[in-house]
Amino acid sequence: MVLGLAAVAVCVLLARRLRGRYGLRLGETWPGLLAGTTVWFSVLAIPLELVQLYVVYSAAASGINLGDGC
Repeated sequence: MVLGLAAVAVCVLLARRLRGRYGLRLGETWPGLLAGTTVWFSVLAIPLELVQLYVVYSAAASGINLGDGC
């Protein structure tokens, strides 16, 4: 979760730097395109990470034991 948020922050800062220094949009350079693509993948991965954290630490999932013989 922290790594996903950090990746989004780094790529947004890179995009702002590219735009401020060179006056270019994200899609006009390969580093900008890579940063923009990484941000979108990270943004999509963060909700999945939240769902995984909920499933692992929720009380509803604690009653399920694999190998019970049920």
